[in-house]
Amino acid sequence: MKRILLSFIICLLVPGSQIWGEEEFTGPSTEPLPYEDVEFSQWSHDLRRFEVIFFGSVPLTYILTNLIYDFSLYASHDFNSEYRMGTSTDQEDVQIKLITSLSLSAGIAAADFVIAQIKESRAGKQPQLTQENRN
Repeated sequence: MKRILLSFIICLLVPGSQIWGEEEFTGPSTEPLPYEDVEFSQWSHDLRRFEVIFFGSVPLTYILTNLIYDFSLYASHDFNSEYRMGTSTDQEDVQIKLITSLSLSAGIAAADFVIAQIKESRAGKQPQLTQENRN
């Protein structure tokens, strides 16, 4: 009986708190404000982009490195069933795969950084056409 009464009270109070709770708060807004352009420097934007691309590409490069390494090991041993794909679990093999995939991910992120820098420098060097230059 107590459980039924308690659940009935809770069912009445929860919707009521939603309705009456909004009118009572009259303080400053708690909505977050969007970041301004000058709030973060350009190098922090570049570093964040490098980080996102690096960590985003690690799983893909590890899978591709794993496949290529296993297949090359299998093919170099004349397709011997002892060296089938997925059978090399040596600690040295895992280290080679991990270092290779991390290096490839760093290369991808560095290439993106260089491409972005080239695009920014070209965009800054192009003369903007104004009405006076067109005539």
